[in-house]
Amino acid sequence: MEKRDPFIEGLRLILAAKPELKPAPLAAAADLDNSTLRKALAGSIKSLTVDKAARLAKAAGFELSTIIALGESSNGPQIVDLAAAIMAADEAVRKEVEGYLRVKLAQSNTAE
Repeated sequence: MEKRDPFIEGLRLILAAKPELKPAPLAAAADLDNSTLRKALAGSIKSLTVDKAARLAKAAGFELSTIIALGESSNGPQIVDLAAAIMAADEAVRKEVEGYLRVKLAQSNTAE
C-alpha cells in the first residue's frame, strides 16, 4: 500500500469533519488554484510544497503541524473536532492546554 502524504491526509480528515469548509473557497483563501487542491485530495498530486501547505493550513484555521499530526495519527478522525476547538480558543486557553499536555506527557514518560 502506498504511503500517503500526512498533510493531505490530515486536510482530507478536516474537510470531512467540517462540511462548512469547502475545497474551492479554501484554495481561494490560500491563493491556490482550485485544481491543485482537488488533484492533491484525489491523489493525483502526491504532495504539496511547504509554502502551499502552510497557506492551506492558515486558510483552514489550523497549524501546519496539527494537520500533519492528524494525517499521521490512526486516531485522526476522532481528534479533528478537539484540534479545531483548541485552535479556535483564545491564546491564553491554548497556552493552558499546551502546558497541561506537556505536564501529562512528562508524567507518562517518567512512569515508563
